[in-house]
Amino acid sequence: MTPRTKRIFGPEGSRLVIAGLLLMLIVGTVIVIVARRADRVARDMNISYVRESSRDYYGTTRSEFSRTERSGRAVARFIASDTLPAERQVTLFMQTLRQFDPKISSIWVLPAGDDLRIYGDGADRIAADSIRDILLGVPTAPGDTTPIVRLVRTGGTTYLSTIQQVERPDGAVRFSLNISLDGLHTYFSELLRIVKGYITLTDSAGHVLIHPDTARLGGLSPFAAEVRSLGTLNEYGKLLPQGTHSAYLGLPIEQVYYGLPFCGGQMVFSVSFPRLVIQEQMHAFHRYTLILAGLVVLLFGGLLILAQLRWRREYNLRQKAERDSARMHLQRVINQINPHFLFNSLNSLYALIDTDRGLAREFVLKLSKVYRYVLEASDRTLATVSDEIDFTRKYYFLQKIRFADQIELSIEIGTETDERRIPAMSIQTLVENAIKHNRATAETPLRIRIYTDGDRIVIENTFQPRKDTDGTSLGIGLSRLRTIYRLYTDRKVSAEQAGSVFRCILPLLDKPGRPGPRKRS
Repeated sequence: MTPRTKRIFGPEGSRLVIAGLLLMLIVGTVIVIVARRADRVARDMNISYVRESSRDYYGTTRSEFSRTERSGRAVARFIASDTLPAERQVTLFMQTLRQFDPKISSIWVLPAGDDLRIYGDGADRIAADSIRDILLGVPTAPGDTTPIVRLVRTGGTTYLSTIQQVERPDGAVRFSLNISLDGLHTYFSELLRIVKGYITLTDSAGHVLIHPDTARLGGLSPFAAEVRSLGTLNEYGKLLPQGTHSAYLGLPIEQVYYGLPFCGGQMVFSVSFPRLVIQEQMHAFHRYTLILAGLVVLLFGGLLILAQLRWRREYNLRQKAERDSARMHLQRVINQINPHFLFNSLNSLYALIDTDRGLAREFVLKLSKVYRYVLEASDRTLATVSDEIDFTRKYYFLQKIRFADQIELSIEIGTETDERRIPAMSIQTLVENAIKHNRATAETPLRIRIYTDGDRIVIENTFQPRKDTDGTSLGIGLSRLRTIYRLYTDRKVSAEQAGSVFRCILPLLDKPGRPGPRKRS
């Protein structure tokens, strides 16, 4: 530390600067240690991101196939109605159904002993005979209405079809909801809009229903055996272990598999994210962490320098204020050991000796404790609220002997403020001012109330000023309190008259560094 620096910051400030530099060194070391563990943290964050994202994609996909199941039930109820509607109404219903579920490419209906009806795309290029064979070739038990999922190829298109039989009085009707695999791929590409990954969907037999490589649609998945080795899949998903490689991308990936229920069976849904993208995110995370750490260190250093410069200015101001406070502190002690107060107290004691010796002994004890507190307070500027309240009660006891029913004091302060601090003898000073500057008679007693209001103590009294006082001592007492408060806080002492009440407000200062508050009896 150079002599110039010592002159700028002072001895205490110089030590604080050294402590701050050491703290910055410690912070830098911690940052290095944290950076070494950043890979593990980023890995955990990435796994969480993969799981959350894949769960969202799975939820959307499952909701879409649940809609297809509801569409199938709606068609079954429509066909099972007592009277089959006219063809025009059937056509309108089928169009409405496809608007409700845009994945459905076409609907095939084969009534008993009637011609095949095709609603939707492909009616001009699909051979009716082949469709009839497909619908009739699916084995169903009498009365069984459970949809059967098949992969159907006809007219140059591969469909995911749900074939179902509905019993009517005039015979059984078979129908099929058909989803083109090309259309299914396009639909989910536009719906999910996955940028940094891709999804796949296979049926229970391992046929590919959704894949970014459309050439694989309808074929067997090369991962069918791997998926079967995972065991039972559900909506919670299973994350494959590290080392999984995507043949489609030719890159290592993070992959999560889900079981997707559909028409009484289960399909396999997976979400894949290239690990290369994840590594780029990790590098970006490291880079931003280091930049942020550097900015924090620079900011901390700048704030430390500014704080020390400000501390130096405040140190000079406090030295001056403490000199002023010492002079006022001496004046306070001289004022508090007031011969007039002692004279009145001795007169009250003299009167008690002949009338109530027990009360006289208590009076002497209280008086000694009051003066002991005054002498002890001369060594300190602040005192706890608990000590100040106890001292005020003793002081009030002495005044009560003198004034009897002419004064009343109520204290409404809980123990939660016991260890907060205020200037020493501040409450007693304001109580004494209230007694000195206001009339007090049995008909119009002086009522003094002490209570807390949030982070403040309020001392208020009925405002009935005496005509034989000029208020000079009141101004001196308040000026002393304001000077002491300026040494410790920016909060102000306030005094105001509101109607028939005069009120002084003292802000509470921080707790002293000692164990928790003690309770007053």
